[in-house]
Amino acid sequence: MKNQFVADVNDYFKYGLLRALSNCEDLRPIGIWWMLTDDDAGAHGGKLDYLEDQERYGTCDKDLYKALCRIAKKKKRRVFEIEKNKLINGAQYWPSNVSKVRIAAKASHEKLSDPYSRALDFKEMLGQFKNCPLIFADPDNGIEIKSASKERHIRWNELVALFNAGKSLVVYQHKARGRSLDDDVPVLLERIRELLGANASGIVCGRGKTKAEIAFLLIPQLAATEDFCKGARRFVEQFGEFSRQIPPDEAACE
Repeated sequence: MKNQFVADVNDYFKYGLLRALSNCEDLRPIGIWWMLTDDDAGAHGGKLDYLEDQERYGTCDKDLYKALCRIAKKKKRRVFEIEKNKLINGAQYWPSNVSKVRIAAKASHEKLSDPYSRALDFKEMLGQFKNCPLIFADPDNGIEIKSASKERHIRWNELVALFNAGKSLVVYQHKARGRSLDDDVPVLLERIRELLGANASGIVCGRGKTKAEIAFLLIPQLAATEDFCKGARRFVEQFGEFSRQIPPDEAACE
């Protein structure tokens, strides 16, 4: 996650899903692990034109849409604004209360890059989220791959540790250049099922149902499966033009 991504269209989908899940009392409080990295000079995070198309986008989650409009217009595109505006019911955050955002982003980036610092930070984060039944992991790109920068990914051993600590998980996954999420998400879900024995599913989102740009990997503990199904169904109903579930809802919720 980068501050430059805050309030863009993919952020809208992200918080829409988390808000849908947070309606389930047994999934609260949600722990949000930003995995915050430094901004770069790229154009990523510039997808703000949806904020000018209220008719198409504004009805999915009216309150969230209005809040992200305010954040974007005031040019306060920082993760702290999500926490400050209490956009997700009862959520807890790591890192939290980021007042000196540029310094905090750099420090967080360095922690994610250094193996020893990352392990210590992970332990602290898990302690902070001890009362959170659900943790949302928000890396820049998703689950680790061999050829990529490790600070931009969550590691497989971290997923296993979180799940073995009794946490249900939602993990952000970005579309890899030149690849399709319709090809990659089922492969990731199969490996997750093999590693964790979880009834994992995915939700893909984009400017249209056939234009998937990002995905969310849903990994519930057995007792949370029904609540995950309800939350996912609620989100897909709200954001129907822009989202779909993999596998289809009926199969994911068996």
